[in-house]
Amino acid sequence: MADVLRLIRESVQADIDAGEDLYILEESDSEFTIVDDTEGYGRDIRYIVHDRITPAWLEERILVTESAKQCRYTVNTKILAEYLTRVVPKDVLHTLEKIIIVTDDEKDWEELFPQLEDRHGNPILEVCDLPDEGLVGYQWAMYQVVLINLKAIIDAARELWPMVGMMVKSEVNIGVCTTLLHELFHMAQNDPYAPEELFKGLPKDPEQAAEAWAINTWETDGEYVLNQLKSANKKSIGK
Repeated sequence: MADVLRLIRESVQADIDAGEDLYILEESDSEFTIVDDTEGYGRDIRYIVHDRITPAWLEERILVTESAKQCRYTVNTKILAEYLTRVVPKDVLHTLEKIIIVTDDEKDWEELFPQLEDRHGNPILEVCDLPDEGLVGYQWAMYQVVLINLKAIIDAARELWPMVGMMVKSEVNIGVCTTLLHELFHMAQNDPYAPEELFKGLPKDPEQAAEAWAINTWETDGEYVLNQLKSANKKSIGK
């Protein structure tokens, strides 16, 4: 087990020895899973050894619904995975289970319902909601899953630049990246063993801290993560 995981494993064991309501469910040389019941929810958190966190590993965890694939602007998952593994600390990514890109189409729920299950085989969508219309991002804290609503991001960009197509594309790209960064930071905030260094110099308010970190990360190192623009005469969402 690599050094980072070993340190977390030792901290977990110390909390168990101190009487905290959590236990180790599974462990191997490359990962281990704890069940944290300190707040009464029995939350699973899986930690992955940092050597495994590569662009290919992350791309496997990005799920794009069919409706999101039909948007006028779509996400290149390979470039997105390369970008996120470059700019996001592995101390943030090591608990990530999935990134899901949706729209506010009802078919998203039907598509995702059979695909998303907890460790007991129960459908996650029986207890979690997809982002509502107008909500650009969301995080399922119980499951280490981050979601973005691509249509809401496109709609917001079109409101800002109603007559300037090139600016819309740029704004959608910024929206996708900063929203994902924001929600990934929330995931780190919900990790009981996240290193304190992640939060140094940031506002105390969790929402302000996530936004400040996302914007700073983007402005320090941005990337274009969208696919080639779809032809306007093809059927697409968010024309």
